[in-house]
Amino acid sequence: MSMRPLPIPILVLIILNGLAALMSLISLQIVEGWGAAIALVLLVFHIFAALGLTRQMNWARRSMIAYAVLGLIAIGAGVPYSMTEGREHAWGLIDALVIAVAIAFAAFFVWVVHYLHKPEVKDVFH
Repeated sequence: MSMRPLPIPILVLIILNGLAALMSLISLQIVEGWGAAIALVLLVFHIFAALGLTRQMNWARRSMIAYAVLGLIAIGAGVPYSMTEGREHAWGLIDALVIAVAIAFAAFFVWVVHYLHKPEVKDVFH
């Protein structure tokens, strides 16, 4: 079974998973309790996702789709809640930055789901 060359967007996803794993590793040094457990789970997920994408495994493609959908759900539920709950001050620059980052992540997650569902991308994975 020969491996086809990886498309550039898949290489980008591999690199981003590596960076996310690194950020999770850094988080393990800072947080404790449930935060550390979540960081450890994310560290393991991103390492396996990067390795799976590198080896063109279909389970890695599917797990990235599921991860992106969960990210969209978290953004859709979390951002409106955090912007309205316990608000004691007027909206400011930080609030605008939070919304801008959330929109950027949501757009990226939508792109991931769309791209990984393309037939030509599915053909790369086995």
